[in-house]
Amino acid sequence: MEIRKLSKQDDSLYEVAFTNGETLTLHEETVIRLQLLPGKTIDADLLKDIEIQKNIDQAYIRALRFISYKIRSSHEISQHLEEEFEPDVIAEAKSRLKQEGYINDDTYAEALMQTMFKTTIKGPNALKQQLIKHKVNQEVREKYVTQFDDKIDESRMNKLKDKALKRHKGSHRLFQQKFKATMIEKGYYPHHLEMIDFNEQSDTFDEVHNLERDYEKSYNKYQRKFSGYDLKVRILQALARKGYPYDFIQEHLGGKLNELKHDDTI
Repeated sequence: MEIRKLSKQDDSLYEVAFTNGETLTLHEETVIRLQLLPGKTIDADLLKDIEIQKNIDQAYIRALRFISYKIRSSHEISQHLEEEFEPDVIAEAKSRLKQEGYINDDTYAEALMQTMFKTTIKGPNALKQQLIKHKVNQEVREKYVTQFDDKIDESRMNKLKDKALKRHKGSHRLFQQKFKATMIEKGYYPHHLEMIDFNEQSDTFDEVHNLERDYEKSYNKYQRKFSGYDLKVRILQALARKGYPYDFIQEHLGGKLNELKHDDTI
């Protein structure tokens, strides 16, 4: 069997046509490496080498298409290829990709850090968990988690606080508790929480209004079953569970609560 014709395709590919009518699509590196030119005789050993290189080329091309949409970690590429290719084929394809600069976990980690910092509200520990998930080595992980940590400042933390506070409909104390917990879940560390000024509140946050609304909800809930002192206690307990300080409740609702205390009607 001989090579009858080479036809240039897209993306550095060649179609190799043989005298027996069969065709193979190979990467130009394989064509050059194995010197696959028209008229060349293909024996059993060379055909075996061509088949091996064909699989490597296919894995290489599939990986290139996979990373064309966005930057990927080495681990992600392995997972993507292992559905179709053997480990030795994947290793060869990835080796070529690394030599050509398409696989670089340092570049991947830096890009992920920049994306998370600029487009999400997540913190350094979230980056760390993602890099661990993608099996990025510890030295690279620590490098970019540290850089991410250094980027976090009071401005970022207080902007996140102000944005969340605008959506909060309860007590300021409860907001602080929930916001701190949320920030830890999002990947921030305790020293980041120390940057937040909870004493500075947004002009749109009205705790008195929230208190009055929660009072009405509690009153409507309990007034059918309780009256007088019992109703007052139930409402006070409900408001306390929502994080309103006792003194704050008395300051703004003392009159209403005292009226309940003397009302024994059902």
